[in-house]
Amino acid sequence: MIQKATNIFFLLVCSLLLTGKAFSLVSTQSGITEKNTIWFESNFPQSDWDVKRQTARFVGAEPALFLDDTFILGKRNITRTLHPLQKRLQPLSFPIPEYQMKSIRVQSVIPASDGHGLFVYCLGSYKDKSLYTIFRTFDGITFEPIWVDQIPSKKVWADCPSEKLPRRNNILDLNFDGFGKEFSSYYSTFFRVENEPKPYRAILITLKPRPRKVKIIQSKDGLEWESMPNQSVTDIPYEANKPTYDPFHDRYLGYLRLWDPHNGPVSRWRKVIFSEAIMTPDSITWTDQKLVFEANESDGPSTDIYFMQVTGYAGAYIGIPVLYHRPSCLNPDVAGKFHCELAYSQNGQDWKRICQGHSILSTGPRDSWNAGLVSPGTSPIMMNDSLYFYFNGRKYHHDEIKPGDFRNHTGLATLRVDGFVSMDAGEETGTLVTTPFWPKGKYLYINADASDGEIRVEVLQDYYYVELRKMERNPDQVKGLFRVENCIPFTGNETAHRVEWKKGENFKDSFPSDWNKFLPEQKKKRTFSKRAIALKFYMKNAKLYSFWFADEKLPLEKGRLIPITK
Repeated sequence: MIQKATNIFFLLVCSLLLTGKAFSLVSTQSGITEKNTIWFESNFPQSDWDVKRQTARFVGAEPALFLDDTFILGKRNITRTLHPLQKRLQPLSFPIPEYQMKSIRVQSVIPASDGHGLFVYCLGSYKDKSLYTIFRTFDGITFEPIWVDQIPSKKVWADCPSEKLPRRNNILDLNFDGFGKEFSSYYSTFFRVENEPKPYRAILITLKPRPRKVKIIQSKDGLEWESMPNQSVTDIPYEANKPTYDPFHDRYLGYLRLWDPHNGPVSRWRKVIFSEAIMTPDSITWTDQKLVFEANESDGPSTDIYFMQVTGYAGAYIGIPVLYHRPSCLNPDVAGKFHCELAYSQNGQDWKRICQGHSILSTGPRDSWNAGLVSPGTSPIMMNDSLYFYFNGRKYHHDEIKPGDFRNHTGLATLRVDGFVSMDAGEETGTLVTTPFWPKGKYLYINADASDGEIRVEVLQDYYYVELRKMERNPDQVKGLFRVENCIPFTGNETAHRVEWKKGENFKDSFPSDWNKFLPEQKKKRTFSKRAIALKFYMKNAKLYSFWFADEKLPLEKGRLIPITK
């Protein structure tokens, strides 16, 4: 019986070969598009492993991260580690009296229009009003007010005693016709669109009235704002949280909070749905909503996804979902509390949980200023070689009765650039092989910590054929192009280290465009013009965060789209 089955399988394979049928290999990796991927074709059926092996990407200034297995073909003695954000012990302080505004929360941080430091847009409250104020910072920690004097003090602080009315103010006038008297913009994002006459933009979404209203506004300098031409106030469905500007496709995204089911008095679960704003000359319309993120059994019972902060980063999307554990959850230590985890997406819609169950941002110790609640307030900014995350925190749980004088606070947490996760090796040497790709730069750079060990790199697959070409010209030339034994070991801790080999070879000069000339005959049938390469990392007591290619050492924000102070 076994022999008969084997014969049938052999005949089937021969039949396929005789017909010359080509099997199109389509990657199963989410978010890979024809824009940055080339699929190979083969005359033979391929395993899933081969599909991944033969799906090559381009790697240039945008760093390749290890948040998922997109760039990992295989590994041995290597583990993936999630790195929590490092919180400052004390909340940040803003130079504004509490009788003018309290509970200051950072909403967005973007480069200042005059080139000096960063503008910091904050949301605060006075009585039942939600107001926006603006500061400047050079270090991300200390702030100075920017005086705009746009709103007469009596209009803002109508019941404030005359002797306490501020002579000057830094309150932004963001009240526009069509919002209504009850307008209170609570969910907002400020950002900058390059190469526009009025590059500063903001998406404003109301807290009340309901249904919630949304409007996109613009500014030449980030201080005086106006409605975009022909844009009217538009309703937005469901509960809205922080909207997002997508710098890769110049679009506006909404990650909204959905109650499900709508009428369930007890079992209402929060989850995140996705919608994209379509701007027309007359209005804003939103695409159909798509469920993109929800809690599952691994999160435990009575867990909601309260909302998710999304940031475009290195050509993809980083998400920080905020998990809320309702009082009915089984773990009394987290009942009523928030904590933040990490998610990743190639396209902004298909999300993967990274180290699910482990916090990237958690509440503080008991009775501390952020013991009950933490949630991200902004997309990160880059300061030197670190990412700065501003987050909201408060002492009381979501469901606790709060005293009348309670405050929300803004905290600061930091992370190494690209440092969300690392691929780690211990005492025993580990190896990591990347999926094939085409380098778009002269030199290989890595973000790694090998201060207690070392990292060496070897280029796989094609160095044999490159050597062959060089040997034709000079038979006496010593072999070893991009070999691991010729790699100068990295033993430091750098966010942008250039990997070097003893011969000083680089990728642009070493890899000709006509590689197919030197490929074995049976491999010439493939439809690509030149072969991709892969990297093999040899690591001991080291952490690897990312790698990329560039002709020179570029500023770290290159390819990451994170603003930096000069």
